[in-house]
Amino acid sequence: MDPNLFKTLGQIAGIGGIALGIVLLIFREVISRTVFTALSPDNAYRLIRLIIVLVFILGIVGLIVWSQGVPPPGPTPPTALLTVSPSSVQTGQSTRLTWQTANATSVSIDNIGLVASNGSQQVTPDSSTTYHLTATGPGGTKEVTAQVTVTAPTLACINGDWHEQSVGQPVQPNSYVWRFTITGVTLSISRDDEFVHGTFAHSDDKWEGDLTWGNGDVWHNVVLTPALDCQSISTNKSWFYKR
Repeated sequence: MDPNLFKTLGQIAGIGGIALGIVLLIFREVISRTVFTALSPDNAYRLIRLIIVLVFILGIVGLIVWSQGVPPPGPTPPTALLTVSPSSVQTGQSTRLTWQTANATSVSIDNIGLVASNGSQQVTPDSSTTYHLTATGPGGTKEVTAQVTVTAPTLACINGDWHEQSVGQPVQPNSYVWRFTITGVTLSISRDDEFVHGTFAHSDDKWEGDLTWGNGDVWHNVVLTPALDCQSISTNKSWFYKR
């Protein structure tokens, strides 16, 4: 109930109750003889006396409410909203946390720490993560969560052309170009001079297979490991690949 309305009702009950009680007290004899004619004089008097007492009690309670007023409401509870966009990323990709709070003196996010009341932050989770925000203020505590799903890069991300780079050497602008083609879970690669080609099978987070050279040499157990962002591929040989 609205405190002002409650106080107004107390005023009405207090003044009205006292006034009505005084009227009944003054005219109790008349009322008992004219209104309660079906009752004996003693019963009528007792009834009117009971009514007077109850009216005075109502008036006194009303006056107490009026004088004391209604206690002010407690502190407003904090509110909080936490979102993550995008909510699904591949390993190595980033997402952005955004939060808004009100009526909070302290705001924290698990694995991040204390943060401003409102803000955003870029995060790069290694795996699917549920971010937990806690907003604390005079009115209590509010907790909210937001989840981001992290998936491994799709196999198809390495389709296309890759530039061969020597490990530990400066970038070679005129390096060989290799064509990577995925069919199902099989990777076929060939160099642009057609001197070398190979077929690889997918296993966990890498590809394993053989390279066949134009001079008849065959390199067995060659391992290709794509980076998490799918922008480079390392090998167990003396070169790697870059987009």
